[in-house]
Amino acid sequence: MQLPTTRQLQAFLAVADAASFRIAAEVCEISQPALSQLIQGLETGLGTQLFERDSKGVRLTHAGRKFQKAIAPGMVQLGNIVTTLHAEEGFLPPKIRVGIIPTIAPYLLPGFLPRLTAHFPETRVVVQEGQTGDIVARTIAGELDFVILALEGELGNLELQKFGFEPFFLLTQRGHPLSAGKTVNQGALSEEQVLLLEDGHCLSETTLALCQDIRPNELGDFRASALTTLVKLVEAGHGVTILPQMAVSSEINSHPNLIATRFENPKVGRALGVAWRRSSPFADQWKEVAAVLSQMMQGGEFV
Repeated sequence: MQLPTTRQLQAFLAVADAASFRIAAEVCEISQPALSQLIQGLETGLGTQLFERDSKGVRLTHAGRKFQKAIAPGMVQLGNIVTTLHAEEGFLPPKIRVGIIPTIAPYLLPGFLPRLTAHFPETRVVVQEGQTGDIVARTIAGELDFVILALEGELGNLELQKFGFEPFFLLTQRGHPLSAGKTVNQGALSEEQVLLLEDGHCLSETTLALCQDIRPNELGDFRASALTTLVKLVEAGHGVTILPQMAVSSEINSHPNLIATRFENPKVGRALGVAWRRSSPFADQWKEVAAVLSQMMQGGEFV
């Protein structure tokens, strides 16, 4: 048996996580044939097949699952060691991996990414969008360096730095009774069909908490994966929905028949923050990221 190389192990874990050679090749930043050669060399060296390959995709064999379970913790530990060495030498790793939730990403990233790359000019920034549970788990596992999210979600034992608070708005058709005033009382939602994002979005969970007196069947059976879908459904007269402030202008700008109304209670909204592993040696740098975001919010650059 030939001992595997670190590169082979990274390729194996990428394929195991993605269940796709194409996606894993993108993650590893190599060509798909090169990735296949790494996996083939690993299987040859170990003397066992790690993946089943067919027209439906890629699946781990029994041996592959055992191998994944055995090496994954060690690879995370190795990554932590390398990261710590980088920090002790006074420079960031060559790549910063950032996670962000979908209800923030399209509104924040256009203005934020140039600032982030300028702040860390010698480091490549890779951004991955995902729901709160996914990016938190990946941060804990060492796959992401820090995440940008709403702090109302389940964040495990991550270190947190709040950078702002964002109020919610009720989105209705123009002429709807709840659009008549400058503000709306959240109790009025008990008479409405409130359209929600699918489970897993912290914005959906926050909305359900806001609408706690509404029976689930009154919310409708449909759940959307994006705020844009909810906006179009409201425009078509299928109900009302709730938008975070940063989404209001961009989502309804081309929909003159819609109106967004602030809630009477100024606490109806979400806290936004940056989160990272407590063991991260780059905590000071991630706090700097939160400071940049705070400046952007105070300047009204994405709300």
